[in-house]
Amino acid sequence: MPTDLLTTAPPSADLRADPWTSVNYTFGMLLGVDDFETEQAYHRGQQRLATSWLHGAGVAWGLDVSVDAEADEVRIEPGLAFDGAGRALRVVDRLCLHVPSWFEKHREELDPGHDIGTEARLELRVILRARACLSRQVPALTDPCDGAGTGMAYSRVLETVEADLLPRPDVDLPELTHRALRVLFGIEQPGPTPTEAEQDAAAARAQVLALPGPQQPAALLQAFRRLATADVAGWAPPVSAGRRSTWAAEEDDPIVLADVRLHLVRDEQGAWTVTDETVWDTSVRPNHVPTSVLQELLCGLFHGPGAGPAASPSDPVTDSAPLREGPRITRERVEVSARTIRLRATAPLNATSVEPRAFSVSEWQNGWNVLEVREATVDAARTTITLRLRESLTGNRVRIIAAGTGPTPVLGDDLLPIAGAPGGPPGTEHDGHDFVHVAPYSGRS
Repeated sequence: MPTDLLTTAPPSADLRADPWTSVNYTFGMLLGVDDFETEQAYHRGQQRLATSWLHGAGVAWGLDVSVDAEADEVRIEPGLAFDGAGRALRVVDRLCLHVPSWFEKHREELDPGHDIGTEARLELRVILRARACLSRQVPALTDPCDGAGTGMAYSRVLETVEADLLPRPDVDLPELTHRALRVLFGIEQPGPTPTEAEQDAAAARAQVLALPGPQQPAALLQAFRRLATADVAGWAPPVSAGRRSTWAAEEDDPIVLADVRLHLVRDEQGAWTVTDETVWDTSVRPNHVPTSVLQELLCGLFHGPGAGPAASPSDPVTDSAPLREGPRITRERVEVSARTIRLRATAPLNATSVEPRAFSVSEWQNGWNVLEVREATVDAARTTITLRLRESLTGNRVRIIAAGTGPTPVLGDDLLPIAGAPGGPPGTEHDGHDFVHVAPYSGRS
């Protein structure tokens, strides 16, 4: 039998964890079992304390959940997780929960006093709990005061896990902590009856977003420090039976791996089977992402000075519309001839905004020479711009600028300034990006 299936843990297998008491060794001190247990409990407690409060419950790797309807099983693949009390939960071999057996055992609890009939639809949570088992018996003195009597005692404690299915109402997902910071970064909205901290966070977010881009990072940092203090000050361990826990979660709280909706049918012989209608969802589980990965992911939030919270495509806190930008000019379809240049947009343009002062053309011939754009027009589809120059090109390179910024930008059909070339940084409804293109010119086109 795989070690992960050893789920019967006698009380004596409980592993002490006390981060506040250690052994004070002195020379010649007589050491007993309690001293060694205290020594291990101190280091175990210190490790669990840090994991519980600084990391919380989450899956580190693996532990994928699936349903095999043919085998009538819910399966949990090997992996590693940490529960809210800071203990490591390791699954070495695949764990299989036989659904019909589980259902027969718990049927009365699910629907007391009623005949379920020939089918059942269940909404359950797949959970994992920390357990411990005694193992490896060795000879031991039966009485500390009697050196002659011997017996057997377990010499090892094996930390293992228990997998189970529980009705969804019986297992709540962990409550979100640090609500103010979540509101500040736009991840959550204030609740129906928002706390003072949530209201403060929403106001702080609106103030940061209203600032010019370069001023946002410093203001966001100041708000973060202030609201983090409020969140941490309002966070405390749970209280059970009048006693406050050492850990961030209850000692026996499970970690949720998935939600499953099971459809069972019963055949003529009374046996239950799982149908193909069964579905499962692993998005409810908490996960741990390594710090090194988080450091690299943060780089994706930086799009230039002041990107910060304004880089989000939407702002649920201030209820603003999704980020909008104007058309872009396709670089690959630029055409240049002696007195004509054609540019093509990715969406229809506002014809009135396509005028000579929205464009700049210069050529290189032992220095830059600016050429006058005599006429700027757009075709019937309003996607192809034609620029006609007053003088012919004579240089060997030409530089073309279509304004997406400044006082006279080219506008899209919805009056948004052009956002530059495809693949460039995002534009906004207030300010786009210039389309800049340099092309060689031989004089033959």
